[in-house]
Amino acid sequence: MYKIAFAAGGTLGHVYPSYPIIELLKNKDNSKILYFSDSKQYKYIKNNKYVDQIYLLNVEGFKRKLTLKNIKVAFAYIKSYYRCRRILKKERVDLVIGFGGYTSLPVVNAAIKLKIKTAIHEQNSAYGLANSLLKNKVDLVLNSYEIDDKSKLVFNPRISEYYYKYYHLVPKINDIENTVLVLGGSLGAEKINELVISLKDEFISRKIKVKLVTGRKYYNNNIDIINKNNCEYLTIYPFLENVYEHLVEAKVVVSRSGATTISEILGLRKISLLIPSPNVTNNHQYKNAKGLVEKKMALLLEENQMNKDSFLDKINILLNDSELRKNIEKNIKNNINVNASYLFYNEIKKILGEKC
Repeated sequence: MYKIAFAAGGTLGHVYPSYPIIELLKNKDNSKILYFSDSKQYKYIKNNKYVDQIYLLNVEGFKRKLTLKNIKVAFAYIKSYYRCRRILKKERVDLVIGFGGYTSLPVVNAAIKLKIKTAIHEQNSAYGLANSLLKNKVDLVLNSYEIDDKSKLVFNPRISEYYYKYYHLVPKINDIENTVLVLGGSLGAEKINELVISLKDEFISRKIKVKLVTGRKYYNNNIDIINKNNCEYLTIYPFLENVYEHLVEAKVVVSRSGATTISEILGLRKISLLIPSPNVTNNHQYKNAKGLVEKKMALLLEENQMNKDSFLDKINILLNDSELRKNIEKNIKNNINVNASYLFYNEIKKILGEKC
């Protein structure tokens, strides 16, 4: 039995990809799983039945401009780093895996100092700050995209999770209604929300059923607009608890291009229009989307080029061009390995000294 420590935080996009790996390690090796994260993600991690022990770290991300707050951030990091060293040493951990986000930095660095085996996984097409600082020091670098020659391409484990759990629920092509699911990310996307709501009459005239997920803040702040526009052809939600049910049924998915949502789309081999958020670090959402578009697995619409005509044109093509739809599905099948979790697991076993 191994003792494996996971480290991730900041957003659920760093946490979710770790879950399929934790499940494999528990079921195949009966490993003891420790998880280091922040208080924001605690309520999600505590519900994972495969996690044996959670350690909360009081850390924040460094601000990318000169500010006195970074002094406080630095002190919190140092304190967390020494706490992680004590815990990892006491627990006699065999391997530490960082999934990005500021929470992973003190944990992985502590493991390196203690000469514990280390690995990191990058979900996006460009390294985040934490992984950029760690990638040249760890024993193993795993990626979701072909970023460089020094890392191993294992894709995102979330792909495996969605493919094996939900792909069999996807209706056959002739049974799918003209339904479009619009996802603006966990915080919502105001411009996308307003554009979609303004197109209600077009959806009605074209008999396109649209489900719009606005994010809680936008929904609550615009409840009168929401109530006025909800109808058979435009259903508006603040969030979706079981998003997979709606993804499965959608003929087209319109989405930001965050790592988790892209993985879910790819796992279900869905036809998608990606609208990257322009407000993210290193423009990584655009890079994520561009990687898919270059291999003809999705269409791209940049927010600064988004208007009623450009949006409707893309939706129309994706709904009605059967040849394009077939090619997108084929390209996803040919380029994406749905066994991402097992690729990841096998690489872990290698650095632990076991053959798979």
